[in-house]
Amino acid sequence: MKELELEGRLAELERSRMERIAREWLEVEKSRPEFFRGGVLKTRERSASLASSSTRAIDRMDKLSSGGHAIIDYKTGGNITPRRWDPPRPDEPQLTLYAVAAKEEVTVVAFAKVRPGEMRFMGYSRDDNAIPKVQRAKAWQPLLRDWKAESRTARSVVRGGRGGRRSEEGPHHLPLLAASRRSAACYQKDQRPDRRGIRRVKDGRRPGKPRST
Repeated sequence: MKELELEGRLAELERSRMERIAREWLEVEKSRPEFFRGGVLKTRERSASLASSSTRAIDRMDKLSSGGHAIIDYKTGGNITPRRWDPPRPDEPQLTLYAVAAKEEVTVVAFAKVRPGEMRFMGYSRDDNAIPKVQRAKAWQPLLRDWKAESRTARSVVRGGRGGRRSEEGPHHLPLLAASRRSAACYQKDQRPDRRGIRRVKDGRRPGKPRST
């Protein structure tokens, strides 16, 4: 358990806990209809904060035997509900941004709740029984159109703010803008060179170690 800096008995306990969680989650996966695991996906996302496109990894995309693809985001918290994606003005719009930006045909957007005793998928889908516990949307295509409209509105709010104009819609779209900014910021951080490493090469110091006088 080097990643968690655990050793000895603590490492054994944590390893056992993670194995129990993995076994419990695999039982959830086994209940699904046939699918093809796509691994970690990189998709293009229009950034509302930068008015441009950026590449950002999402947790998972599966190709479904029922047709289309499922965008899946792992969650370990207790207070999770797909209703926070509902328009107008979704409260947690990050997955909705991925859904409307993906080149693949997206037919499921879901959380994977990985929490002992509460393991399950939850979200919205185009088809019945695409993934267990994921409910069929009342109208899938209109839902996608609403998410696209929310994304366009958020970008227009940002552009208006840059031009010195205020918009009455601005405060309502803060969650969408925040999600876009977080995605762009994470991507930029991932791509930023390790300046501490560069400094170490230049002057022989270890990162974070003060220069001797």
